[in-house]
Amino acid sequence: MTRVHVVLHLTLVSASQLAIFAAHILTSMTGNTHFTTPYPTLAMLQTAITNLNTTLAAQVKGNKASTQAVKTAVYQVKRVLRAMAANVEYISNDDATTALTSGFSLSQTGTHATPPFVINHNGNLGQINAKAKATKLSSYIWQYTTTPLVAASWVTSATTMQATHVFVGLNPGTMYWFRVAVVDKNGQQPFSNAINLIAL
Repeated sequence: MTRVHVVLHLTLVSASQLAIFAAHILTSMTGNTHFTTPYPTLAMLQTAITNLNTTLAAQVKGNKASTQAVKTAVYQVKRVLRAMAANVEYISNDDATTALTSGFSLSQTGTHATPPFVINHNGNLGQINAKAKATKLSSYIWQYTTTPLVAASWVTSATTMQATHVFVGLNPGTMYWFRVAVVDKNGQQPFSNAINLIAL
């Protein structure tokens, strides 16, 4: 059985990037027939986003009070997102297609066909680092999209012999989904779970 877990990649995200990501979740969840009564409510998420954007606009470099206000607003947005992610995971009931409509990223467990896969920013505009579990005598097909539920939208960035890849040419501020498939002596294996991240 494949178990679907909603995951958040918020550790290295700046306050402004967090606001963009939260707005993406708000848009994805608004009018979503799979999640008609999300908790926390969309109004609570909207309030947290508005507060974060307000504190960011009012932030003055070197002013401790304004910096603290941003940190507090960031904390509140993350609290709402974590609770909402847990709610999405529960409501989706291990249905990846349903869960993906929420805008959150998924980590699927319970299947050995999908290799571990991680992504992160590398500090360069429009670039995302990717790393899969290395297997002997294998190649890797790296793909990305902005619309993960549309099968034809996936773009192959590269096919490599290494278990690492750098996605380049991405639009800053845009949410992307990434995945990888291993090609070994038995042929191409299923693609990994899709992981989303906002390009810097």
